[in-house]
Amino acid sequence: MALWNKPELRAVARCPLVPDGGFASGNTAAHVLSGNSKLLVKLRDGTVVRKFGALEAAEGADLVRLAVGEEVPHFLEIAAAAGVATVGTPVLASGNAGGGGTVGFEEGKVLGVGPESIEIDAEVIQGNSGGPILHGTTREALGVVTHLTAERKDEWAKETRFAGVRRFGCRLDRNWKWKVVPVEVFLKEGKAILAVQQQSELMIAALSLSQWSSPVFQQQRDNPLSRDIAALQSWIEQQQKGGQRFSETDRKKRLRGIFDSARHRSRSQMATLKSDGFTWFHRESATQEALQRAEIDKAYESTVTELR
Repeated sequence: MALWNKPELRAVARCPLVPDGGFASGNTAAHVLSGNSKLLVKLRDGTVVRKFGALEAAEGADLVRLAVGEEVPHFLEIAAAAGVATVGTPVLASGNAGGGGTVGFEEGKVLGVGPESIEIDAEVIQGNSGGPILHGTTREALGVVTHLTAERKDEWAKETRFAGVRRFGCRLDRNWKWKVVPVEVFLKEGKAILAVQQQSELMIAALSLSQWSSPVFQQQRDNPLSRDIAALQSWIEQQQKGGQRFSETDRKKRLRGIFDSARHRSRSQMATLKSDGFTWFHRESATQEALQRAEIDKAYESTVTELR
């Protein structure tokens, strides 16, 4: 999260921060806050920021902001909403690169500009998310690091810069429509999405016998599907150790019951995911998760049929 000085009230200027009457807010990528159980903001000197105002989530972007209710020693200026980012603009991108607990700057330039995003070549990686993208000369904040795209292996991208990893940020040099939402509500939305993601991950792993020993089953050992798979494995081991004749028909029947139960629980979980009132980022996430889960459910239905 970066702290911004905003005297014109464009970026959550709701609480006095600096002596000249300016204001400040903390901005970060929505996905950085999403899925957490609580909010914790710590400055580089170890100071923990504890007083915040309203949380606002941008409509149409992976971006949130919080009014800061106490003084902090340093803050950044956001570039004018008229649009400062242009192709070739030098930039400095910051953040907790690699999750190492340190903050530095990566130099680069703007490669592309769109209505919501800018593309940069500063070598940001996982952990930089939510960190500022600064104008290399003025040090104004042009954006917030949001995501990377993977390398492309297709013929069209071969021998072009598009064959490699691409790096993007959400623009700050434009006006966004903001939705006010209590922090606890935003975190609750994220937890609902995370629960769906974790269930999908487990369901995918359960479809492959070779994945039954993967960490996901231990991480979600209290999940009914994990318990059912563990029980089946225990039954198989008992059959083998006891020298009893192994019944493949019985194994298929048990496995069919496990997958059928998982499919019904899946449908129930998705039916309770009411995301229409979520913030934009979580609505979009819910849509993508629903599409993936529909494919997983189809795979389970086919597997149950094959096991009959």
